[in-house]
Amino acid sequence: HTQELVIEKLKPYKKKILELIEKNVLFFLSGNALEIFGKYIENEDGSKVEGLGITSLYAKRDMMHRYNSLFLGKFNDIKIVGFKSSFSQSFGIEEPLFKVIKGIGLNKESNVEGFRIKNVFGTYVLGPILVFNPFFAKYILDLLGVKYKKLELEEELMDCYKDRLEEFENNFTKFD
Repeated sequence: HTQELVIEKLKPYKKKILELIEKNVLFFLSGNALEIFGKYIENEDGSKVEGLGITSLYAKRDMMHRYNSLFLGKFNDIKIVGFKSSFSQSFGIEEPLFKVIKGIGLNKESNVEGFRIKNVFGTYVLGPILVFNPFFAKYILDLLGVKYKKLELEEELMDCYKDRLEEFENNFTKFD
């Protein structure tokens, strides 16, 4: 229901959002927030909630089944680790964000996850994704024009990332 409220609040700003996207303003959507930018969200009864239509994505809800997974993927040359927990499966993405190495993609048959349009990043991966993935966080900070020498607690973040990456690569368990 929250998605529907957010979509209704954002509809009057769709033109402005599209202008900002064209100007390469960064948007980062995680969890089911990415569905808001899609064409529609289909409910179990076949009814549809119209999204903002900014992406080609469409989602199908299945509130009786949660899709849970550890996630290991790739963004450019950066490995991404995180968790997924969703009641939706999505389809219709033209420009994916991550390539799936292990885990569930946009849907059970997909080998990609999320979407990217210019500097709009949308992903179901949770984590928190930027904390769990310091190299990806630095990439995002670079896009924002943030000049930094080091992330706060960077050594600890890198150690945790390396440990989690090794665990996901070697002892990966899918929960679904």
